[in-house]
Amino acid sequence: PLVLELTEHERIDDYDEVRRAVAEVGEGVRLSVDDAGAGWASLRHVLTLRPDFVKLDRAWVSGVDTDPARQALLLGIGRFVDELGGMVVAEGIETPSELATLVRLGIPFGQGYHLGRPVPVTEVTDE
Repeated sequence: PLVLELTEHERIDDYDEVRRAVAEVGEGVRLSVDDAGAGWASLRHVLTLRPDFVKLDRAWVSGVDTDPARQALLLGIGRFVDELGGMVVAEGIETPSELATLVRLGIPFGQGYHLGRPVPVTEVTDE
């Protein structure tokens, strides 16, 4: 499957046009909004486009294990995205404690140095 990713920095003037363009790419194409919570545009992207994946900005994930306010925010965003039919990806997980907290909050997916460092695609394929 193909996942198209939009970021906070991509201005969208016509959300219907974005939906049409994604549909034209073909069946099975999924949409992701990156850096959710980094600014108002990304939250508008989530609300209007109802993406399959919402990637939480690393700034919200860093220190989540020791900050009840961050935990409440991510719990709310997780519930919001779940209600829209999407799934949350937490970016920038760097400690076991952050990971444990995110799991407790019900965040289903994550990425970050604690889970694995980026590697060339040739190192993870069968070829």
